[in-house]
Amino acid sequence: MLSILIPCYNFNVYKLVKDIYKQAKVLNIKYEIICIEDGSSKTFNNSKLKDLKNVYYLVNKNNIGRSKIRNLLAEKSKYNWLLFIDCDSEIVNKNYILKYVNNTKKSNIIYYGKTVYPTKYKKNDNSLHWKYGKKVESKRKIKVFSSHHFLIEKKIFNTIHFDNKIEKYGHEDTIFYYQLKQKK
Repeated sequence: MLSILIPCYNFNVYKLVKDIYKQAKVLNIKYEIICIEDGSSKTFNNSKLKDLKNVYYLVNKNNIGRSKIRNLLAEKSKYNWLLFIDCDSEIVNKNYILKYVNNTKKSNIIYYGKTVYPTKYKKNDNSLHWKYGKKVESKRKIKVFSSHHFLIEKKIFNTIHFDNKIEKYGHEDTIFYYQLKQKK
């Protein structure tokens, strides 16, 4: 039913995956969680993810970029709904997975949520990123698509994909969403 896909790059995703895992397990649905390291030089304790049922942790030695890693995750998935979640996410809602599962019953082509930043700055965070995220991104992502976390049917994703020519950080999500709107 649901493939939860997490591209990883130099980030400890263990807590994120455990939180998602707990929510999915309680829902008693068919699911898988696939995490792929994209040429990370640091993998923290992410290899412990292999100990969790329905969780697949793979390491790609070379960085292939944001577009290709998302396409690779989708290619490896086995269920008809794809939920992409960025590795630097944190689950703040106890019904996070349930909300996405409920949206698999609707006829929307794509479903995505807003991005929430902590109200207070954490000392280990990048203060510029936090300030920009809090003031700009959190407001913009309510109305503008971002690949930060989104749900899409696999059959639709397979007709579009992310543009593999975009190798650096850039507007891969903008182009993806534009192509998706052309499909409607």
